[in-house]
Amino acid sequence: MTLRNLLLSYALTLAAVISRAELIPANRLFNWQAGVNVGVPGGIPTSRTTVINVTSAPYNADNTGSTDASSAINSAIGAAGPGTIVYLPAGTYRILYGLSLRNRSDITLRGAGPAQTILDVQVFYGAAIFAGADTQWPDNYNTGGAAITAGLVQGTTTITVSDPSLFVVGDIAILTESNDPTLPVVDVNAHNRSRGQLSRVTAKNGSNLTLFPALHWTLGSGRSPKAHPLLAKVANVGIEDLTVNLTNTTSPFGICLQQADRCWIKNANINGQSNYGIYMLYAFESEVRHCDIRNRKTGGTNGAGILMERSTSTLMEDNILVGVFPHMEVNFMSTGNVFAYNFCEDSSVYGMVGCSIDSNHGPHNSFNLYEGNIAPNIQCDGYFGSTSDDTVFRNWFHGTSPTADNRQPVLLQRFTRNYSLVGNILGKTGQSYPGIYSFGLPNMGNSGSTGTAQLSQGDFWADWGGDPGASGFQELDLDVQATTILKANYNTVAGGIPANESLGSDTLPVSLYRSSKPVWFGSLTWPAFNPFSPNQNIQAIPAGYRYVNGSDPATGQIQAPSSAIITIYVF
Repeated sequence: MTLRNLLLSYALTLAAVISRAELIPANRLFNWQAGVNVGVPGGIPTSRTTVINVTSAPYNADNTGSTDASSAINSAIGAAGPGTIVYLPAGTYRILYGLSLRNRSDITLRGAGPAQTILDVQVFYGAAIFAGADTQWPDNYNTGGAAITAGLVQGTTTITVSDPSLFVVGDIAILTESNDPTLPVVDVNAHNRSRGQLSRVTAKNGSNLTLFPALHWTLGSGRSPKAHPLLAKVANVGIEDLTVNLTNTTSPFGICLQQADRCWIKNANINGQSNYGIYMLYAFESEVRHCDIRNRKTGGTNGAGILMERSTSTLMEDNILVGVFPHMEVNFMSTGNVFAYNFCEDSSVYGMVGCSIDSNHGPHNSFNLYEGNIAPNIQCDGYFGSTSDDTVFRNWFHGTSPTADNRQPVLLQRFTRNYSLVGNILGKTGQSYPGIYSFGLPNMGNSGSTGTAQLSQGDFWADWGGDPGASGFQELDLDVQATTILKANYNTVAGGIPANESLGSDTLPVSLYRSSKPVWFGSLTWPAFNPFSPNQNIQAIPAGYRYVNGSDPATGQIQAPSSAIITIYVF
């Protein structure tokens, strides 16, 4: 992106920032901008021209499915230089060993399209495709790193550190602090430093580091704020245009991005996984877009279509997720990410029926945006601890499932703080619900509570200060509802926008992270959802359109489903 275009993008976004600040306090917001500080900067690159065809000599990968192709493909990956496309032509590739882009950067692994390039995965461990470096840090971050001695205020782009020699320009820094008991930042397993973010070091001057993006929240000088360099990473790796078929393997992961900088997964179909379709750990400025993840084949918990942990500035956009539980799960200090225009349907797997979008299964996530999604519900489950300052904007949470009773569209459980729900459509006309909202109940799996707690009023949990694990803290948390902003949400039980959610003189922005309609919307209406004219149509977003029609609304191109079994649920 040129400097002129970057300045133009900031100028266009400034008006939206001012407008949204009228709706939502500025200290709850991050200035999300697609292609600038969310997702791959400047967009996913298309300029790579050097190609290695894995079916050609000396690799000669078998694309008939008769013999193992993984060794040949891995050899081609090993030979690829920066800017190379490792190309898998149409065919079926038997994968007996995981495809590894470990410690490789600037490479694209590309198929001929999800309907044409099929990976028949028969790996019995790890991920079918792994891109990244080994994990470098324990959960608590208490050892090593440099103290942050100045530059602690939200929005700051320059910090002062005690040991600048740890950092090189271009590094990704992990910023953490000890848990803040007043928000609260809570980890029921008593882990400290549960909140953090990733930022790039863009300049270095003495003990001062310039960061991008800026600090999402104000660090506490008394909470031992620290910065760690992410010691190992891969950068600019893409996985595109193929199907990962996991029905013949017990491998728990489809595609794993780990310590990934400006990486992406695009137009990939994943089906039949036993656990996670896509797993992202320490991902920064990365994307998952236009993917189709379906039909987890085993029961039990912990089987998200997309699982994100310890990630910042990533963009999950325009994906289909069906038959997985949950559809998307966000964990452990993920902050400043955008989850937008994803179609989520049927979260029942072997009788497991529950949340669709889980915005907090592991603490402490914050400043994430959920915009334009279609899903049964959003749940901040509070199982392992707290979360704060997420924004939920212009989604349709219909509260229904083909295989389950109707359920509440919004469930914000214990330790949820400063959530903002604005401009959503909640419920489905003609359906009944136990309620549109649920506030402050204990962790996922508990439908009742014992007594109340309200930290802001000095009313503590009976377990406060202890280490009871997930089974403790069973009081109703009254601060959840007290800190939630509700504005202009149409709900089908009320048959409109409740009076206490009126916008008043405020206006509703079209988007909180895009300045204009994206081209992949084609002729579909933008924005997709308007609470003043509620559109209950799963074809309102491109992912829902593809799910119903099997074609792309912008190009008309036929889309390949992620498995041969397609069930269309009529709303």
